[in-house]
This record gives sequence, structure tokens and C-alpha cells, in this order.
Amino acid sequence: MAVTRAQIKKNLLAQLEEKELTDPVYLAMVEQYMIFYGLLKALNKESKYTDDDGNRRVSEKNISQARQVERSMREILAFLGLKPPEKGGGPVGLPPL
Repeated sequence: MAVTRAQIKKNLLAQLEEKELTDPVYLAMVEQYMIFYGLLKALNKESKYTDDDGNRRVSEKNISQARQVERSMREILAFLGLKPPEKGGGPVGLPPL
């Protein structure tokens, strides 16, 4: 089962609430994370293509951009002090990120 965008946001907000980090700056960082999440999904989708010989390829430019976005997403999680549920973060019962 794929994890949805709503589940990820809910998980992040629940972790912040557990840590009592409910100031607007923390909530804004979650919103920024979700923007990066959408951008990463779009980059991954458009990076795959089929060449003239029918071989599946991946755009190198998009890979570079995706790595930069992933790095920004990790920095946001580190700033917020959050981690995936399988690493001990988040409430029990939520799907892993």
C-alpha cells in the first residue's frame, strides 16, 4: 500500500505535536516539506522516458534536481528533529514515511 501525501503530512504534524512544537514556524516547515515532496514526485515522474530504441531511460538533469530536493527534505526533517516511524519516530499505527 502506497503512503499518501495526506498520511505523510498527518504523521509529521503528529510528531510535532508529540514534541509540543506547534509554533507557526514549525508548521510552516511541514508545509515546505510537502511542497518539496510534490516537487520530488513530479521530478521522478518526468525523469523516466523511453528512447528511440524502446529502452527505458532516466534524465540525468532530473536526477540532479531530485537529489537537491531530497537533501532539502532531509534538512527540514533534521531541523524539526523528526524521523520515520520505523526509526522510532511518529505515533504508533501510522504508516512509515
